[in-house]
Amino acid sequence: MKNTSDSAITLILSDSEESRKTLPTFSDAALTEYLLIAIVIFIAGAVHGSVGFGQGLIAMPLMALFIDIKTVIPLSLFNGLVIGVTLVLRWRRRLDFSKAAPLIISSMFGIPIGVYFLKTWDASALKMGLGVLLASYSLYSLTGVKIKTAMSAGWGYVFGFFSGMVGGAFGLNGPVSLLYVMSAKWAVEEKKVVLVTYFVTSNIMILILYFASGVPMTAPATYAAICAPTAIAGAMIGAMFSDRLNKETLERVIYGLVLIMGITLMV
Repeated sequence: MKNTSDSAITLILSDSEESRKTLPTFSDAALTEYLLIAIVIFIAGAVHGSVGFGQGLIAMPLMALFIDIKTVIPLSLFNGLVIGVTLVLRWRRRLDFSKAAPLIISSMFGIPIGVYFLKTWDASALKMGLGVLLASYSLYSLTGVKIKTAMSAGWGYVFGFFSGMVGGAFGLNGPVSLLYVMSAKWAVEEKKVVLVTYFVTSNIMILILYFASGVPMTAPATYAAICAPTAIAGAMIGAMFSDRLNKETLERVIYGLVLIMGITLMV
């Protein structure tokens, strides 16, 4: 009787061990997820460091393929903040709040509207909206059409408002603000500094409003904290090679990839 009982226990333990070998554990899945996020964040940081924008354009559609969109949006903002602060420290002597002021001031009025959309729209609507935004902006950029007339500071308030609204809803405040900044008759380095100044300030305001309005932040903050070193490394490496890259070719490749990813989110 005892031998039979021992055999049964041995068989159960053997089956249990075999199951653990064949079935993925939660820790394995979590490790894979963190690794994928870290890789995406590193690439996004390198792109942003080299051309002065693109973190959200790259990171958001890729992460949305395997993470819930309502986690991806605040995570992208945290990631953008880490990258932005890294670049601010690098360019701190050239920061120019006066040029970024119209965008910053008006975005404060657009952000709450965007946050309302984030809280009221479901995941499928957010994915569709993000896909349309990414695809539309990429198509515009790939056509080579540019605003030839420099916009006055007054237009900065208009673009800042809509940039804040889009940033609050989708965590992507770059495309709208880029239209204004890229039309300005500033040097390339000045445009980078204005953009990073605006992105850091805007991301902080959006994240504060997310916290205040009850947007779930634990998972995004955890992901961002663990993957922060890869974001910083990517941004620093991108900034180091910034002057050696053919920016026009790089930007066309980026927009082509973003167009494909935008369409993927809409399907």
